Amino acid sequence: MWSKNIDNDYFTPKTIWEKILSLVSKDKVIYEPYYGDGRSGEIIRSLGYEVIHNNENCYEHYQNYDFDIIITNPPFSKKKEVFEWLFKIDKPFMVLVPITTLTTSYIRDKLGELKFYIFRRRVNFYKEVVDGEENLLKKTSFDTILLCYKCDWMDSTMSLLN
Repeated sequence: MWSKNIDNDYFTPKTIWEKILSLVSKDKVIYEPYYGDGRSGEIIRSLGYEVIHNNENCYEHYQNYDFDIIITNPPFSKKKEVFEWLFKIDKPFMVLVPITTLTTSYIRDKLGELKFYIFRRRVNFYKEVVDGEENLLKKTSFDTILLCYKCDWMDSTMSLLN
């Protein structure tokens, strides 16, 4: 479950959700397991997708839902736990992570099964919405990739405009 701390309270802006979802058919049911500020589910719905996005412990509740793909920006401090869970349930997923995730031991052994998209520019996440506007960070200190599993309709590597 998402917990608010310095490492985990950065959220995906709508512009990035638009780019990610342009890769997914609208007939797919999306599971967004990490609730954060709750806005990602609202954004995904506003773009015409069906999404399951509840403020609950996804590790205990995912089996209650019928979904086609997991798409999320997980808590970065819990990446190893997140990927262990994702590989265990063996469903298609698209996960936003720092590019350095590719060199971790828990991902390196799975590289042959993964595809990824590299963003053309750094993703600037936001911490809060002020007066309806995402207050984007101006200097994200890392590059972000979209790491994908069992997404057979995708190319192995592709740049996305940002």
